[in-house]
Amino acid sequence: MADMRFRTEITPSPSPIPLSPDSRVVMLGSCFTDNIGTRLADSGVPVSANVCGVLYNPASIAEAVTTALDGEWSGDLEFRHDALYRNWLLSTKFAHADADTARTLWHSAFATLHKEIMCADMLIITFGTAWVFTHIASASSQYSGIVGNCHKVPAREFQRRRLSVYEITDLWRPLIARLKRHSPELRIVFTISPIRHFKDGAHGNTLSKATLHLATDMLTCLCPGTEYFPAYELLVDDLRDYRFYAADMLHPSDVAADYVWQHFTATYFTTGGRAELARRAAAIRASRHRPITGGNSL
Repeated sequence: MADMRFRTEITPSPSPIPLSPDSRVVMLGSCFTDNIGTRLADSGVPVSANVCGVLYNPASIAEAVTTALDGEWSGDLEFRHDALYRNWLLSTKFAHADADTARTLWHSAFATLHKEIMCADMLIITFGTAWVFTHIASASSQYSGIVGNCHKVPAREFQRRRLSVYEITDLWRPLIARLKRHSPELRIVFTISPIRHFKDGAHGNTLSKATLHLATDMLTCLCPGTEYFPAYELLVDDLRDYRFYAADMLHPSDVAADYVWQHFTATYFTTGGRAELARRAAAIRASRHRPITGGNSL
């Protein structure tokens, strides 16, 4: 009887240049970044994940990295809404009622990102969607107006559109070159989030993900020192079942995130490195454990 298989499994391809458990990793992008970032941190890897908050589209991620490298931001990024001072590139956790305090928070976030990127061995960029919102009144010669977060500003103030493959590559090619000039050994890994953006509609989500796939493929072909990790394919093509999604049927379940993590470590860490990650993870779990005592001991 022929060997019967009921799913198409993706086999990890070990990287020719593995990471060490002490390699510094910076992660930016979709909230799927947080899943792997948390697992790296819980395994004792020095990781910085989404220090500017969650960013979904390639333009906003590129703008955040550029702003961090420049050390300053356009005044068009600043605005006040619902009595709080905000920044179009940063999440709501960086909003504050006092303007100076808000700017201190923004500066700290961008300065931290700059420092972490300059020290990083690997930069992982996760694109979530090619759909963007442009705040019409904020667009200027210095700032495209594409926002990382809408901050619940009325929809009528935005223009919604889908980035093209060439817009994404035109943004990222010079940025990658700049990053490599600063850190020639920096490895840049692109991933595409398997999280489904159904607010764009089923067809809109498919077009968006296809755009991201084509853009990342073009970037990894044209830019030395860049590569692609198949987080999207592991969930959509390998697991390929709703039981691997959370209750909202959009986000990956913990089991799915663990599966991607398993493939990530098999790709970027040696057998000895994975054993060290497991040892560190056990030590970190033990350090967090608080024993419950039932009274005086003899």
